[in-house]
Amino acid sequence: MPEPLVMADVDLRGYEYMPLYGHHLFGSDFNARVSDAGWRAALTLWWAAWNQVPAASLPNDDAALARLADLGRDVKAFRKIKSEALHGFVECSDGRLYHATLAKWALEAWDRRVKERQRKANWRAARHKPGDGDETGTGRGHDTGHGVGHQRDVPSEGKRSEAKRRDVENRESKETPDITARADGCHFAISYPERQTQTQGQEWSDPAYVSATAQTLGLTKRTNETEADFRDRVYVGVQDRIRDGKAEAKRRASH
Repeated sequence: MPEPLVMADVDLRGYEYMPLYGHHLFGSDFNARVSDAGWRAALTLWWAAWNQVPAASLPNDDAALARLADLGRDVKAFRKIKSEALHGFVECSDGRLYHATLAKWALEAWDRRVKERQRKANWRAARHKPGDGDETGTGRGHDTGHGVGHQRDVPSEGKRSEAKRRDVENRESKETPDITARADGCHFAISYPERQTQTQGQEWSDPAYVSATAQTLGLTKRTNETEADFRDRVYVGVQDRIRDGKAEAKRRASH
């Protein structure tokens, strides 16, 4: 028997995504020849295998496979379509059934998961400060689910990209602190704030400042609108006004 196609510690539980390449699937002999019941059971078992440990494997037991194929305790019904449902699976030396294509995808996903765990560990280590919290979870912020120091939430890849973009805009705004209505010919008398997606700057954390700015823009808080959403909407209004002022100044300069 061949060796297992996936290492014993490959665990993809928690992933809500499994690759399914439609061109390969619907152009395959499997799709052309298998029965409807076998096709459904096979796809159900693929997803079950994706969530087993090791990933891409199944137990070699008909009763267990019937349940995993969503057939409940009807082992007899499963055995009628077993060859179709287990298309692509082979028994390996550990006694489990492995699907070669699923195993390839699982190893790729596992590599991404390991790298993401390492990235998060590095992120926490780089930001850990003595006294911010301890490994037992008794530090400040643990009860809320938003710890501090090495216990803080780690930004996802998408948030990291957004954070990098904000950093660039922050640097630009700091280099040109007077990029306001006065600088481009518009008379909108609100200073240019640093770019903060959730309005985290000192001015924008002041309700009085937000309220005064909203009044200048003619904005009012909507029913059921959170304070954070209102701040963001006011901030966007400021940026729109500044952008319009710059566009108007550019138009005037071109004439």
